[in-house]
Amino acid sequence: MKRFLSALLFISTILGVSLTPALAENFTYKVYNPKTNKTTIAVFGTVTITENQYLWGFYTKDGQPLCVASLNTNKNSQGLIGGQCTDIGAFIRFMNGENIDFSKYELGWRELSQDTFYREMNSIRQERAAQGKYEYKGSN
Repeated sequence: MKRFLSALLFISTILGVSLTPALAENFTYKVYNPKTNKTTIAVFGTVTITENQYLWGFYTKDGQPLCVASLNTNKNSQGLIGGQCTDIGAFIRFMNGENIDFSKYELGWRELSQDTFYREMNSIRQERAAQGKYEYKGSN
């Protein structure tokens, strides 16, 4: 099953994964890459891994995948929600069976405006559910 999911994710990325057209609320976030010391203004969306399942991720404004988001969040002193995400290239290599030290591929993300992340996530969830798509929960 892991190889099947990795193949689907790899193929989706190679074909130029982009955000599924969304009528959901759209906000921008900043994604920080500590290796390059660069910040990218990003949009939040979903990464399709099967016909009806997705993971959360961040994309450049022109639709290039940046990272797969961890939903373990925190708030900074200004009340902005943020967290970590894994570089998309490292995530694909992991899904293809490579042993990855994720700490070397972590990026940070943060809201640019207060109270947008969960509002947007709920909006996207509703939209994807209407399309028959649901968040991948893993095999528990």
